[in-house]
Amino acid sequence: MNLSLYEITIPVFIHHLQILKKVLEKGERYGKKKRWSQKKLLEAQLAPDMFSLRKQIQYSYFMALEATTILSGREMPKGFAYNEETIENLKKSLAQTVLFLKKIRPNEFEGREKKKVKTFLHSKKQFGIREYALELALPDFFFHVTTAYGILRHLGVSLQKDDYLGLKEEKR
Repeated sequence: MNLSLYEITIPVFIHHLQILKKVLEKGERYGKKKRWSQKKLLEAQLAPDMFSLRKQIQYSYFMALEATTILSGREMPKGFAYNEETIENLKKSLAQTVLFLKKIRPNEFEGREKKKVKTFLHSKKQFGIREYALELALPDFFFHVTTAYGILRHLGVSLQKDDYLGLKEEKR
């Protein structure tokens, strides 16, 4: 069975952006318990030359949006400034991205297989659509999602593999 570009991207982006929001909420609760400022949490990094938690989250949802617009031919949605200063604003951007992705239909990907594309971050190279999705968009998306998770783990937030995979049930 061949999976369509839609099947390997849109549901994957939605699932992991929803997980990222839950992981961020867990980090927010941990930060409050430790009496940290939001700035301390959002500016945390794994290494000095890496993006902060805030930027990792922004690049996660940007990558999902960019990939979706490239793969579907839709316009980039308006209203994303990538300048969130609070956890609440990041959670809203994640939710807004998921809402946009849920509006995408599989037929919007049809007939685009032969198209060549350039991206915002890699404007010097042209990619075939399938190559772009599998070799750039998905790996880049997961790099930023995983790094955000790693930053929170590094700070001491009690996260496990099941949190990352979305298999852990929230305690009420």
